[in-house]
Amino acid sequence: KNYIDRESIGNVIVREKAGKDELAQLYNQSLGLILPSAFENQPLAILEAAACGVPAIATNVGGVSEILQDEVTGFVIKDIQNPQSEIAKRMVEIANNPILWQTLSDNAVSFAQNFTKDKTVRLYENLYQLQANRWHRLNHILKTKTPWPA
Repeated sequence: KNYIDRESIGNVIVREKAGKDELAQLYNQSLGLILPSAFENQPLAILEAAACGVPAIATNVGGVSEILQDEVTGFVIKDIQNPQSEIAKRMVEIANNPILWQTLSDNAVSFAQNFTKDKTVRLYENLYQLQANRWHRLNHILKTKTPWPA
């Protein structure tokens, strides 16, 4: 926010928080999502924006590079200590190139479809089943003191 104010950049909305009812509306009005975090896990905001066709520009922290494909669905900023100029450069690039924006947007929507509720539930079910099978095998070995039958 300080950088935007200092550089007198217009048409930028800085939101630290938004209610869930506002999110889709804000994403659909946006040219891009900027996430200049110093620390993240796997930010849901990138997937939310992608689902709305909004490319993201985010610093390369935590799991960002796992859900943001550099130059495909947005831009991953490598310099996390001073990302401002690279973020500004990428945002200007998106703003001045409608074909690039449309390509990133289309790719983001396609990528976000990998994270539907049904797919996520199915992945968790598979993970839990795998863990249950491992627990069952371990329990058998501990109780019988014999290896799991092949």
